[in-house]
Amino acid sequence: MRGGGYWTKELPELNFVKTRNQNLDRELEQFDMKEVFDAVNVMQDTGYTINKFILNVMEEAWDKDLAIGGMPRRDDLPLPNKPHDINDNAESLREYKTKSVIIHTENARMTSKRILYSKILWEAKKFKNYEAIYFPLQLDFRGRAYCVPAFLNYQSITGAKALLNFAEGKEITKENKGEFWLAVQGANMWGNDKVSLNDRVAWAHDPQNMAWITDCVEDPLVCRKWEDASEPFQFLAWAHEWVEFSKVGYGFKSSLVCSIDGSCNGLQLYSLMLRDKEAGKLVNTVPSNTPQDIYQLVADNVIEKLKQDVKEGAPYSQMWLDYGVKRSTTKRSIMTICYGSTRYSCTDFVVEDMTKRKDKGEPHPFKTDMFRPATYLAGIIWDSIGDNLKSAREGMAFLQAVARIVAKEQLPIHWVTPVGFPVHQSYPEMKSKRIKAMLMGEIIKPRINEATEKTDKLKMGNGVAPNFVHSLDSAAMLKTVNIAYKNGIRNFCNVHDSFGTNAADVQTLSNSLKEAFIDIFANTDVLEDFRNDVKRQLPEELRDKLPEAPNKGELKIEDLEFCDYFFA
Repeated sequence: MRGGGYWTKELPELNFVKTRNQNLDRELEQFDMKEVFDAVNVMQDTGYTINKFILNVMEEAWDKDLAIGGMPRRDDLPLPNKPHDINDNAESLREYKTKSVIIHTENARMTSKRILYSKILWEAKKFKNYEAIYFPLQLDFRGRAYCVPAFLNYQSITGAKALLNFAEGKEITKENKGEFWLAVQGANMWGNDKVSLNDRVAWAHDPQNMAWITDCVEDPLVCRKWEDASEPFQFLAWAHEWVEFSKVGYGFKSSLVCSIDGSCNGLQLYSLMLRDKEAGKLVNTVPSNTPQDIYQLVADNVIEKLKQDVKEGAPYSQMWLDYGVKRSTTKRSIMTICYGSTRYSCTDFVVEDMTKRKDKGEPHPFKTDMFRPATYLAGIIWDSIGDNLKSAREGMAFLQAVARIVAKEQLPIHWVTPVGFPVHQSYPEMKSKRIKAMLMGEIIKPRINEATEKTDKLKMGNGVAPNFVHSLDSAAMLKTVNIAYKNGIRNFCNVHDSFGTNAADVQTLSNSLKEAFIDIFANTDVLEDFRNDVKRQLPEELRDKLPEAPNKGELKIEDLEFCDYFFA
């Protein structure tokens, strides 16, 4: 539980679980968590090297002050020239100020991103000649694993991920289907990930695509079509690997990280724990010949409702239709619904998507007023989500009802995940107070927050749904790693609901992953177990007040074995 992660004693001693609660720290030591420790140690044992091809592209773009592949320019954008009649012409002054505000806002927005990329590049250059680098892990209180080193790690932004390859490659052969999965990786990074697996492979092999992919690899700063990819730098890293593989063929030792991701994993977990066949069809937990895309389904529903609003003369409706509602517009709102997001957070997600589209050269038509059109669209998205995902809300309602009963008794919530990790959710009420201090000879009175002995009932209710789902995806990841390790896989690159390994091992990883989820959900009623764990904490007179776990549907967990698009 203490002292792991690093060999050296020069760094502070790490706790296995990040927590400020010393009582919880001692309690964790009493649990047998062999399955948890085994998986984390296996993941920590994966070595990485710096992808020098990607590093060279980034360094050259940085030195030339180019905004490329999502990486910002090194320097600020210049302010507009002052018009000659700025002192006499009120319209010129107003126009100049408007343009200046836009530039200032953009420069301020890019500052943190620029600092992040500069740190990532600095670390990549520092480690580029190392044979292998490793990333120690810590768990949060839900059991999720996070890399300890900041900035350059495989859980960071897409640019950082593209800079990392496995230190140990593995030969691609006809038997291990490495060529198939390497091709799928390219289509996925391009954004062509909602078609069948065979169509993705065909896309990567298409001679016309191969021609421009090769051009991008030979001169990525001149042939910049790779920037159109969904994940530009990761796509460019794949393109380099794909071109090298095409030269060698079978026997090529690939070290690229190839990932398979869940289809809105939070909703997948709800469909499995509630055995909801209808929801399962939308998130690929029911066998299907083609991948289902819930984000696009909701986007299509939103478009139909917008068309109806246009007929009724609703403001912003036609502007949204002209601008376009994409799957990215609805994605964040849907992803977070199972974590307790609200109608109001949908507005923030719409604004976030508009900003990202603007960065990619898709300016929106709303000028400086983004909030009102975003609020309008968020209401339509929220209604469309409710039409399709009733079971997730039913599961959340159960978890929140249990949490409120426990919080009313001023108690924390305990439950144990399917891999034996004990989760302890406790949100104390915070009390704000002023303190008096001196700073450079001046008296200042800042406010600080300190925890009280009371429980924050609102946070306990709002936090239980996301925390429960995160504890389940952590358990599934750890169980997957242990099964995959027994099946011969040695390289792992896992980001919660995204599982990565060498192309030659993806098929084995996919099979191991399905086995892990079937083991968890076929043999365990996780909601009933949660209720029983909480029941043991309550006084006897309150136990009957706990709501019953929701009724289960007809989804067959064992059919996950035949779900080709469960993680793909």
